[in-house]
Amino acid sequence: MVQSLGLPMCSRRLCRVEKHPARRKPNALVLAKTSSEDVSWAYALKPQWKPYIYTSDKEPGYRSIPANKAREGMAYLTHIIEHYDYLADVTAFMHASATQWHNDVGDMASSSLLQKLSLDAVEKAGYANLRCEHRPGCPVAVRPFDPAMESNHNVVYRNFTSIYMDMFSVQREQVPTEIGGVCCGQFVLTRDRIRKRPRDDYVRMRDWALATDMDTFAAGSVFEMLWHIIFLEQPVSIQDALTAPHSLSLLHYVSSPTSPYTAS
Repeated sequence: MVQSLGLPMCSRRLCRVEKHPARRKPNALVLAKTSSEDVSWAYALKPQWKPYIYTSDKEPGYRSIPANKAREGMAYLTHIIEHYDYLADVTAFMHASATQWHNDVGDMASSSLLQKLSLDAVEKAGYANLRCEHRPGCPVAVRPFDPAMESNHNVVYRNFTSIYMDMFSVQREQVPTEIGGVCCGQFVLTRDRIRKRPRDDYVRMRDWALATDMDTFAAGSVFEMLWHIIFLEQPVSIQDALTAPHSLSLLHYVSSPTSPYTAS
């Protein structure tokens, strides 16, 4: 059954379709928090979602990370590395606050967004950003070989080619000429999609974050521009940004014979 929620265009088709919700194992909800953030909302989502909460401030009762670097990226990679052999069927990676500007659907509450997700569609898609608005980041966020980028005062853009080579262990000619994906650091994906990349790749990426001289904000922004590539989407996610118009529509959409959207 399709429920009309009176939301913006990219999310009018939101609905929840679960054939056998009671039979599902708990999905994983990975949160990256600071000491100032209240995460009680996450526990209210049990048993459908099992919280894995990482803190950058060494708070007792929460999971630790190797260092406070790369913002939420450190927590996300740590979770994947530590749980690689026994990941949940579906894992959502999100910021810790109860409401986020990234949640540009409805009341901006993270709990509302998760409760509306069609997990069947997530499993078919493999990976999707949880943001509806496709800017910033699309259609192109960075052109690594653009002379303007190489002379940019921003340390991320200026060094993006070498950063990409280090993170993905590739040669210069393997660096994409254009990179674009929906911002920012909130997304959902399946266990199978995570495991399409070997665990050692995630270790290498986390090692890069631990070793870089960039501050945590700059290093975190690198991951925000690369999550879709890390999880084996195309360097420029044109379909998500321009056709869907964004993958959040895919997650909540019931396909029809006349629909321009698909869940494949």
